[in-house]
Amino acid sequence: MSGESELRSIQDERPVHSNKLSELGDGGDEPDSAGRYSRRGSFPAVPPSRFARRRIKVAIVYAVLYRFRMPIFRRLSQHSSLQIRLFVGKGVPGTKFSNAPDHDDLDTEILWTLQTPVNSSGRNVTLFANPSLLWRLARFKPDVLLIQGGLLPNNWFTWIFSRVTGTPVVWWSLGEVRGRQFRGLSALYRRLIKWVERRSTTFAGYSSVAIEYFLKQGYDKRRCFNLVNVVDTDLVAKQIDATRNSVPQLRTELGLDNTQVLLFVGSLSETKGLDILLHCVAELKTEFPAMRLLVVGDGPQRQNAEALAKELGVADICRFVGAVYQGVSAYFQLATVLVMPGTGGLAISEGMAHGLPVICSTGDGVEVDLIDEGENGYYVQPNCPSQLSDRIRKVLNSPERASQMGGHSLRIIQERANIELYLNEMLSAIYTALDDRHLHRNE
Repeated sequence: MSGESELRSIQDERPVHSNKLSELGDGGDEPDSAGRYSRRGSFPAVPPSRFARRRIKVAIVYAVLYRFRMPIFRRLSQHSSLQIRLFVGKGVPGTKFSNAPDHDDLDTEILWTLQTPVNSSGRNVTLFANPSLLWRLARFKPDVLLIQGGLLPNNWFTWIFSRVTGTPVVWWSLGEVRGRQFRGLSALYRRLIKWVERRSTTFAGYSSVAIEYFLKQGYDKRRCFNLVNVVDTDLVAKQIDATRNSVPQLRTELGLDNTQVLLFVGSLSETKGLDILLHCVAELKTEFPAMRLLVVGDGPQRQNAEALAKELGVADICRFVGAVYQGVSAYFQLATVLVMPGTGGLAISEGMAHGLPVICSTGDGVEVDLIDEGENGYYVQPNCPSQLSDRIRKVLNSPERASQMGGHSLRIIQERANIELYLNEMLSAIYTALDDRHLHRNE
């Protein structure tokens, strides 16, 4: 059923308004009954009048050119009002913290990088620092900084640059993951991040969870913009068309003819919850003999996951295909339901853009904005295999209902969560920061 409907064009008849902070509406003040905050930016976003004769120079400061961020980097770079330059580190080759190879079309400076691994609160993270960042920014002379929040010490460097030059800062982050506890070094790290964070001009949050976090920190509600983190939904529509004819052969090659396919997409790391999903598959195997698990992704836990599948007696109904970058749409088109039992976010919108129902847990917060409970999918509590099994059972028991839920997913993408609305909200955060430069000194 996936891939049969094309994304229709988004047409918004709302009137054009100024994005000046004092003239923005009050959207996003209170969440709706599902905990969602509305977008704040007017549509279409309008740049400040002082940039009528030239493009706005935007310095995007990110850890690396993540593959999952390339579509929005490209969209911003192609925008007629912006001159984008990306400042990123070298990353760690062979991991997800590495630069996408196809970036020749982007104005990018890859900086010399200092990095060190750190373990705190049970999480392994790598700290990145780009000592030449200040000098590179001074040479570019940006009008505004769009920075990846939560990245020390680079966030300090951008604050110093902003403080000295008066350049406004757009803080781009997920806020905080719901339920995550910070202890020891990670608690100190969070305090240092918040010190820099609160000195930003505007805040571009991944989701309503981020907006809730920003408001709890006491940030001006008119400075908080809800992006609703999604993939390039227009690109997905093109990829569906490009790969549709290859799906039948791929289905046969993977032994998935006449089956119900649970799809997992993401890096195979401890936080993704694949082990929980494998236990659920083992529990449901007898009840649903046509069920198969398709795992698209690679990472440090792949060997452990494959070993667990064998231990649980489900290796024969699991397909581990590794990381897929070109043609991944075909794998989504094989699926009955997308199951994301751990952290993540972008895969949710990608599955929905393919017309799939989604079962997910706590990720980057976007699950709050994208999942209409029982209508296009289900949210499950973290580390709760019994609840996950129950939701999978509901989907597999009713193929007709699963198809209806997939249609609802696609309507959400078409109407309220797509790349055009994401880009417009980001532009609103940028333009607002430029119109109210003094706000970044709110210390």
